Amino acid sequence: MQACPKVLIVEGDEELRSIMRTVIEKAGMESVEASEGLSAVNIAASHSPDVMFLGCHLPDMTASEVFSRARELNTSLPVIVIAGCGEESAMGMLEAGACDCLLKPFTTDQLLQSIQQALSDNRHERPKPRAIHGAKKHHLPLEEQMGHSAKIKALAGEVGRVAPTDFSVLISGETGSGKEIVAQAIYAQSNRRARPFIAIDCGAIAETLIESELFGHEKGAFTGADRTKPGKFEIAAGGTVFLDEISSLPLSLQAKLLRFLQERHFYRVGGTSSIKADARILAATNHDLANAPATVFRRDLYHRLGEYTICVTPLRDRKEDIIHLARRFLKQTNAELGKKVCDFSQEALDLLLAYNWPGNVRELRNVVRRGVLL
Repeated sequence: MQACPKVLIVEGDEELRSIMRTVIEKAGMESVEASEGLSAVNIAASHSPDVMFLGCHLPDMTASEVFSRARELNTSLPVIVIAGCGEESAMGMLEAGACDCLLKPFTTDQLLQSIQQALSDNRHERPKPRAIHGAKKHHLPLEEQMGHSAKIKALAGEVGRVAPTDFSVLISGETGSGKEIVAQAIYAQSNRRARPFIAIDCGAIAETLIESELFGHEKGAFTGADRTKPGKFEIAAGGTVFLDEISSLPLSLQAKLLRFLQERHFYRVGGTSSIKADARILAATNHDLANAPATVFRRDLYHRLGEYTICVTPLRDRKEDIIHLARRFLKQTNAELGKKVCDFSQEALDLLLAYNWPGNVRELRNVVRRGVLL
């Protein structure tokens, strides 16, 4: 272990952050902290930490976004995800290259061992990302996660029809409406559920890095490419790749993705050998790609991705789901924070129903979490 490793703790729970800081500093290591995603990215850039702990619940950014931006700054930064049981985003980060996951509650020994292992791995060749095969065996039904309205029941029916096929699926809907939940439900009911599910936020990865992330690169392909790296389509190995915010993909990469969808072969960056890969593609967007100009999104790629299309209804148009979701988030947050908030007052319920929820389910979840915390 280094003389004084620097550990960045990114966690929205102040009490947990404080406990981790105490343990880490007593072990003779330096700690820096961030309670928000943007602060975490700035600290990662300015402090060059040796290890980063990343909680799944932050007020301003998703953990996946923080993970992607931190790894853009330092592609070899060991990231240890802090997650509750069944945490949806943890799997995607592990598939994208996080080195470990600490499930809450964890012990002091587990915390320190994870740091030691991360530092040891990082001194040698980086291990392959962990594939969470079978992690969705206990995947909650779509209605449990999104509501019991007629619109959600119809959505669940669509998912059930397309899941057993190998169709590419394009999921559209407003930001925060639950598109990734739909993608995970398709995966959980598919014949590929024993293989990896890898989620990529196309809008959170720099344009100069996204091709390498998807297709991999050969050693020496560009400055800093000191070893061959497989891309996500290779790592999926019979599984499913979810391309979130697909409209952010550069036009040059849209052409390469189209060729992959047509031929199921591709070339790594800097490569000369064609590589065959078996991966089902699910994609999501909050834009109207059907009417997007050709300078923004290729029409032929739109049709390839949209062998089957699903539209997720915004929360304001299915208000009957609001109370169910709010109570679900209340239960989750109570368990996470050790709180005992029993229920919402009638006044609070009326306010929840009256609000328009422009941020959809994600905004509702954040509001409930803040309310429980306060």
